[in-house]
Amino acid sequence: GRADGEVIEDDINRVITEAQAIQLPMNKDIIHVIPKKYRLDDSDNITNPLGMRGVRLEVEALIVQSSAAHVKNLNKCFYQAGLEIKDIALEPLASEKSVLTKKQKELGVVLVNIGGGTTSLVVFEEGEIIHTTVLPVGAGHITNDIAIGLRTSVEIAEKIKLEYGSAISRDINVKEEIDISNFDSREEGLISRHHIAEIIEARLSEIFEMVYKELKNIGKAGLLPAGVVLVGGGAKLPRIIELAKDVLRLPVQIGFPSGFNGIMDKVDDPSFTTVAGLLLWGKEDMGTTADNLSGKKMINKISKGTEYTVDKVRAWASKFLP
Repeated sequence: GRADGEVIEDDINRVITEAQAIQLPMNKDIIHVIPKKYRLDDSDNITNPLGMRGVRLEVEALIVQSSAAHVKNLNKCFYQAGLEIKDIALEPLASEKSVLTKKQKELGVVLVNIGGGTTSLVVFEEGEIIHTTVLPVGAGHITNDIAIGLRTSVEIAEKIKLEYGSAISRDINVKEEIDISNFDSREEGLISRHHIAEIIEARLSEIFEMVYKELKNIGKAGLLPAGVVLVGGGAKLPRIIELAKDVLRLPVQIGFPSGFNGIMDKVDDPSFTTVAGLLLWGKEDMGTTADNLSGKKMINKISKGTEYTVDKVRAWASKFLP
């Protein structure tokens, strides 16, 4: 170490690198190492040790792992499309950048992203990430449940969910019926809207109970003052806030992307929080020069055959970034 014992950036990077020296399953890769707190000699709970003096520096970090095969396939897919991946981000870590405020993260908040095949969450307290995970259930499972319950196709089930779905069944008239032929002339029969809501409520309750269990495991069930922020396509189901409040026993709100100039009406939707967050992630990663902020370096060209496509994506990204 340095003669004067002052902690420099290299020291911090070194302990973060050392934190990755753990035994991983053969099918896992580390995609994030998130420092939670540092220890310098006998001093604990240090947020940033830069400039402090001591002998032994340690870090307590959150290690985020992903399927090695998924990462490899993702890289291959983009490479074959003529694009180069600069970074990989866990979905809720990207989403939070476009949704959560500094105050929410200081007070304590959980962001719940209800996607198609999974539900991911990240918990903040005192401005730091204290927990993140991905649950193997999402809005697509609700659609599948409806398809099975109504004995119809997944495509029709999705349309029914979007047009007539509700996260709460108790206030829907049991006699209210929907003509399924309105969705496909080859189908016939009447279906109960109350029954549809029961199916949706059952699966959403399961998802929120899984979230509650995660919060309970880290001692934060009912103890996050800024509550729950719901994002993702599944968050758009009517009355989902009521159900989430009932199960999670916390304040609940729907999250929308923020921090963009230009055509906000195009992304003012909880479905776009991850995409919006990735744009902000890329902007931060590449610095704050005027060229970077315009989005011109968000995507690298690595083959002439894809210049037109890449230029279109770059032009699209530049509409959102300030």
